[in-house]
Amino acid sequence: MEQRACMSGLSEHICEEIVYTPDTWEASGIYLGATFNLSHCLSQMLYFRPHNRFEEIDNLYLVGGGTHPGSGLPTIYESARISSNLISKKYSVPYRQPCNLSEKIGIHKK
Repeated sequence: MEQRACMSGLSEHICEEIVYTPDTWEASGIYLGATFNLSHCLSQMLYFRPHNRFEEIDNLYLVGGGTHPGSGLPTIYESARISSNLISKKYSVPYRQPCNLSEKIGIHKK
C-alpha cells in the first residue's frame, strides 16, 4: 500500500499486526466452522454482520467478507467501498460516487 497507493509512512502507524496460520485456526477450533468469516445462517447475514465502522473503537473500520454486506467478491468490494466512503466522509476527503451501471451500459427504463 505504501508503494502502490502512495501512502508513504503507513507502516510506521501500524500499532499491532496479527498473523493467522492454519495452526492458529486448528488451535482455535475454526476448522469446525466457517474458515474465512461468519456462518451463512440468517442471524449472521447481511445487516446482521459486523458493520463497517467499529462501534467500540473510534477510527477502526472493518472490511471484507465477514462484514456488512456479506461474503462473495462483489459484496467484499462493496464492503471496501462502504468503509472507504465512511473514512472519506469523516475526514472531508472528496470521493467519486460510482456511476449508474444501467446508464453506463445503455439500459434505460421504459
